Order: sequence, then structure tokens, then C-alpha cells
Amino acid sequence: MKMVDGMMITQVGEDWVAVPTGEASSKLHGIVRFNKTGKVVWDALAEGLDEEAAAGRLTDRYDVDDERALAAVRGVVEKLESAGLLSR
Repeated sequence: MKMVDGMMITQVGEDWVAVPTGEASSKLHGIVRFNKTGKVVWDALAEGLDEEAAAGRLTDRYDVDDERALAAVRGVVEKLESAGLLSR
């Protein structure tokens, strides 16, 4: 998976938002909002980790089993793909 170049992520209150900058802003319009869990997944994917490794980050950080962590990761991946921020 590859994240789209030109995205900035910043914290707004307790949430995080991904905002297109530079050339990405001409292709993508709007923002994507995440909670703390989504931010952990975003960081893992931005580092080039796959879904299973990103889920491992969640199980390491939160009291969640592997199945639930992987489902959370897949939810974030679907959200990013539908927004055009992630490609396989």
C-alpha cells in the first residue's frame, strides 16, 4: 500500500485530520478525520507497514485482540482508499 504524497496530518481537539497540501490539494478536496486509533493506523501505513503489522501496533498499544485490531485497520484502510489517499 502506498499513501498519497502531499498529505499533512494534524491534531484538532481529540481528533486528527489529514489535509491535502501542494499538488495533492488539486486532486483531493476535503479532509479525513481520525480518532487516536486511526492515527496509529495512519502512522503505521505511512511507514509502509502492511495491515497485519498495523494491527500489531494496535494490540501493542491497546487492550484489543488480533481480530478486532485487524478489523479496525481494515476500516481505516477502506476510508483512506475511498478518499483517494491510499493505493494498493
